[in-house]
Amino acid sequence: MTVVGGAAGLGTIFKLDTTTKVVSVLHSFAGHPYDGASPVSGLIRSGTILYGMTSAGGPDNLGTIFMFDTKTKTLTILHSFAGGKDDGASPYGSLTLLGTTLYGMTSAGGAHGGGTIFSLPSVRLSMISGAVTENTSTGPVPVPGVTVTVSQPHWTLPATTDASGNYSFPDLVPGNYTVTLGLTGYAFAPKSASVRVNGSDLTENFTGGPVTISGTVTFNGEPVTTNLMIHLSGKASGTYTPDASGYIFSPLVNGAYRVTPTFTFTHPAPAPKATPPSATIGINGKSVKQNFTYKTNATCFNKTLGCHQ
Repeated sequence: MTVVGGAAGLGTIFKLDTTTKVVSVLHSFAGHPYDGASPVSGLIRSGTILYGMTSAGGPDNLGTIFMFDTKTKTLTILHSFAGGKDDGASPYGSLTLLGTTLYGMTSAGGAHGGGTIFSLPSVRLSMISGAVTENTSTGPVPVPGVTVTVSQPHWTLPATTDASGNYSFPDLVPGNYTVTLGLTGYAFAPKSASVRVNGSDLTENFTGGPVTISGTVTFNGEPVTTNLMIHLSGKASGTYTPDASGYIFSPLVNGAYRVTPTFTFTHPAPAPKATPPSATIGINGKSVKQNFTYKTNATCFNKTLGCHQ
C-alpha cells in the first residue's frame, strides 16, 4: 500500500508483476465518509482476501478496517472507528489474524483516550460446489467439460466440470452470486442459479442433456426400420437410419434445421409421401420432437418400404 497518491491522493493498494515489473493500482482510497484514507502498515492475506487498516477516513474520519477481494477487485469496509470511550481511533501498526479473528491496535480512543487493543471477526470464506449430471435410461451420469461460471456485476470466474461432473469455487466472500452453465449443444435445468453466500458452503447441482431433434417414422401405425433414411441439413448435417424407437440428431447448437425422410431405393411410382414431406425446425436451447407418417392402400407397400412392382 501507499500512504498517499492515487486518484484522490489518499493512498492506494497496488500490485507489482515481478516478471514485467509493471505496477497496477488496485484501489485508490477516497476517504471520508465512505472509504478509508492514508493506509497504515501492511496487508495480511487469508485465501484470496487481503485485510488492512487506514489511519483516517470513514464516517468519523478516524480510520477503518477493510478487506479487499483480489478476485473481484472490490474493497469492503468492515469497521469504521468512531472514537470515544467505547471505540478506538486512528489505528496503528498491523493486523494479526488468529483463526477467524482479526486483532489490532489504535493510537487513540478508548476509556482513557490512550488507544485500544481490539478484535474483529474476519470474514469467513465460503465455497460454491456441485455436480452436473444427465438423466439417462440407466440413471444419472456425469457430464464432464461443462463451462461453469460464477459471477457478480462486472466480475466472472470460470471453471470446468471434471470427469465426475463436479465443479467448485472456493474462497468466496459473502455476497450474491450467479452460477451459469454452458456446453455447446446441451441444455441445463436450471440454466443458471442465483445464490447468496453468507459464511457457509453451498451445493448447487444441475441436470442437463443434449439438445436434440428426434421423432418416429411410422407406416400405418407401425415403425419403419429399413429402406429409409432421415436427412438433417441446415446449421448441421447428418443422416440417421430409423429404428424401432425412431430417429435422433444430437447434440445440436441453436439455429435452423431441415429434416427430410427419403427412400434408400427407387420406389415405383406413385411413391408414398410422408406427412409432412419435410420439416423446418428452429433450435433455441430446447429439444424438438418431429414425427413422420406414411399411409397407403397399396397391397405391396409394407412397413419396410421395400416393395417393388
